[in-house]
Amino acid sequence: MGRAERELATVSILAALGGAERRLATHTRAALRHGHAASELLALCEHVALYAGFPRALNALAVIDEALTGTGSPRPAGLLPVRVHDHDTVVARRGDDGPPVVLVHAVGVDWRMWEPVMDRPAVGRRVFAYDFRGHGVAAGAPADTAMSDFGADLVAVLDALGLERAHLVGLSIGGAVAQTAAVSHPGRVASLALLGAPDHPVPEAFESRARAGETDGMGAQIAPTPTRWFTPEALADNGWGVRYARERIPRFDPAD
Repeated sequence: MGRAERELATVSILAALGGAERRLATHTRAALRHGHAASELLALCEHVALYAGFPRALNALAVIDEALTGTGSPRPAGLLPVRVHDHDTVVARRGDDGPPVVLVHAVGVDWRMWEPVMDRPAVGRRVFAYDFRGHGVAAGAPADTAMSDFGADLVAVLDALGLERAHLVGLSIGGAVAQTAAVSHPGRVASLALLGAPDHPVPEAFESRARAGETDGMGAQIAPTPTRWFTPEALADNGWGVRYARERIPRFDPAD
């Protein structure tokens, strides 16, 4: 167990024990320094409430919230439930005014992949990130039949948010979704930022990964997938992004 994991375990223990607020604050700040996100620590309080009771969870929440304020750590983004055609999803938001920017995530993860970077573009902008069909809150949605379904869903998100036009940012398949929406509804797109995104189908690569997920299970994808997504240095550091990806991959439904 590394230092980051030990700090999170210590925060959990102290929150459940109660009566150790000073030490809880110290280890909360240490957990933040070692790469844990504010959302992880606040979610931990919800978990404590189930097993140690609400009073101790609320006390821990107050201590953690004060530590977040003291370190200048951003609070988790606000979440808005949205109905998109035939399924429900969620939209995260940062920023109160300015031009709208919509972030579209990669395959196998969810909107939270954007959480560590949403604050920076949210200065003078409204930044949104959502779970697309088959991912995150939208897992289990009716299966898509074409990329046009993903593009139509993105336009439906714009409609639900009351956005006439938006700047679109997409990573990997998220970039393909953004391109699809731009081709079908060019008047709704102010600009496109495409990050590591294909501009044409690559059936051999995608088919082989899909088959591997179906035949070997998603657990077998934990080793090969992060090596495509992260540098060796990032994998060795095992920061929040790596831990998040490793947590999401085995939860992904092979059918999706």
